[in-house]
Amino acid sequence: MSARSLLALMALGVRRGSRVRVSATGPQAHPALVELRALIDDGFGER
Repeated sequence: MSARSLLALMALGVRRGSRVRVSATGPQAHPALVELRALIDDGFGER
């Protein structure tokens, strides 16, 4: 699934405690994954 569609991502219904595998390609892939991991670890600011 492409993360380009926010609606498609929301339709996954991922909840706290779920496990997902994320991959990225391209020149900004590594920084994007680092930022995404930081957001996840922070609970998306909801903790």
